[in-house]
Amino acid sequence: MQWVAISMLIGDRVKFFALIFGVAFATLLMAQQSAFAVGLLSLSGNFVRDVREADVWVMRPGTASVTSALPMASSQLLRIKGVAGVEWAMPLFNGNAQVRIADGSTLAVSVLGVDDDTLIGTPQTLLLGAFEDLRRPNAVFLNRVAYQKLFPGEPERLGATLELNDRRAVVAGIVKSSPRFGGDNVVYTRYSNAVRFVPSGRNTLSFVVVKAQAGINMAELAARITQTTGLKAIQRLDFAKENVNQIIKDGGIVQGFGVVVILGAIVGAVIVGLTLSLFIRDNIKQLGALKAIGVRNSVLTLMVITQGMLAAFVGYGLGIGATAWLLTALSQAVPSFATFYLPWQVMAATAVAIVVMTLGAAMFSVRKVLTTDAAVVFR
Repeated sequence: MQWVAISMLIGDRVKFFALIFGVAFATLLMAQQSAFAVGLLSLSGNFVRDVREADVWVMRPGTASVTSALPMASSQLLRIKGVAGVEWAMPLFNGNAQVRIADGSTLAVSVLGVDDDTLIGTPQTLLLGAFEDLRRPNAVFLNRVAYQKLFPGEPERLGATLELNDRRAVVAGIVKSSPRFGGDNVVYTRYSNAVRFVPSGRNTLSFVVVKAQAGINMAELAARITQTTGLKAIQRLDFAKENVNQIIKDGGIVQGFGVVVILGAIVGAVIVGLTLSLFIRDNIKQLGALKAIGVRNSVLTLMVITQGMLAAFVGYGLGIGATAWLLTALSQAVPSFATFYLPWQVMAATAVAIVVMTLGAAMFSVRKVLTTDAAVVFR
């Protein structure tokens, strides 16, 4: 009987395509918005993940994310270096500034100050220049996104002069960095330069990144630093997760995407439900004939569910394929979308939502069949 149900559905091409469109549209909307939400959340931890040399991050208590860092006194660096098990500890400065170029154009950027001697914290992928060039007076590295916004259409070159809060800076290199939540425009410079470019008061130390000695457990080292200094010390990947959790806790972004996902499911359910209802209404005599020859209601219900599942299978495939294509195209065209992807968890969750949505629509539509008098076929 399932083949009969499939033949009936495919035979009505208009409603079959309408069902597929409804499912595909709902799939595209839910999967695309969920992928965007996951991508944005992952960006919040990229700043921490980029400093691969560090095992532990140290900050003032109350700091929950990179964007909410509370500055510390520079003397805290020496206290952290004195903790047993620390191989090295390096300062990091994280601030915001306005960059101005010769033609008067301005751009809001994040300024990251790395250790003057080791340059730990600088991205490992250098596109133009040499790492040693960052040691020059007033030298800065721009990530590619910031360079393209400051000098649109111009070939990448070194030596351009910038103005950071009325202080002169020279582009000594171009680096590739992971996109960051809240702004992809990043200027890298030495710590001593950063505190001049971005005046921040008496306390200038945003973070201290720590490398554990060989054989030292990172969790134990973080606990030891906290106990000794009173500061918050946390493992690198755990701090990256904290940044993600803080964005979720704030709620605005997640709730916004969640509303769109729910609307996509509702719109898809309405389209599928109405189309199935119209299909059943148009074929009520055929279904009544099946009841007249003894087909049970359970079999008729299974037939309608089969029709809905066929449309769900085809529509889901088209919708998830369109989502993957859209994300790929955006990542190639817009650098900020380079880290946006379609994880399997989103695909699986969307598939479950589509199945539930289609089953609900099918059960809503089949009621007319179950209440139909078999004698309708003879009228």
